[in-house]
Amino acid sequence: MGNAQAKTPNLRTNFVNNGLLKRAEKNRIARLLTNIVGRRGIKVRNDGNRVVISGQASTSFPWSKLAFGYSLNGDVVTIYPGTIRMHGIAEYPLPDSADVALSGSTEWVYTEVARGAVTLTTADIKHSATEPATTSTHLRVPLYKFTSTVPGTYSLARICNMGDINLDTPIM
Repeated sequence: MGNAQAKTPNLRTNFVNNGLLKRAEKNRIARLLTNIVGRRGIKVRNDGNRVVISGQASTSFPWSKLAFGYSLNGDVVTIYPGTIRMHGIAEYPLPDSADVALSGSTEWVYTEVARGAVTLTTADIKHSATEPATTSTHLRVPLYKFTSTVPGTYSLARICNMGDINLDTPIM
């Protein structure tokens, strides 16, 4: 081949070109990752079929404009409005911002809806010391993981989901 130097594909290219997403979603994710990757302290890695973004959030990123975005003030995290969409089944909005008081050394913030809820239901925001798992009665989607740096102060440890949650497969 004419090119002696091997090209190393980057994470964004691998994720976008893996064929799992519709073209519009691929473009949206590509733009979002392009805006985030390379900012100080942000790490992106491929974990199976998902992209995991972790590190300290940049203050220049517009977290309040992102569905299920957040702001952190000491031990209180505010989660901004977003929607869980079960395509062809139902939508579960978080219509207003929700404040969560963090208390443990490690705190997972997640959204939860009851399985089988096809009537107008809103998503709940909850927190747990352990990573939330979906059960036979509730769909739980982790949003963020926070760790306590000093008593009463937390920092972002992991971003588990960015934006509205779209589920094409009927898992309810």
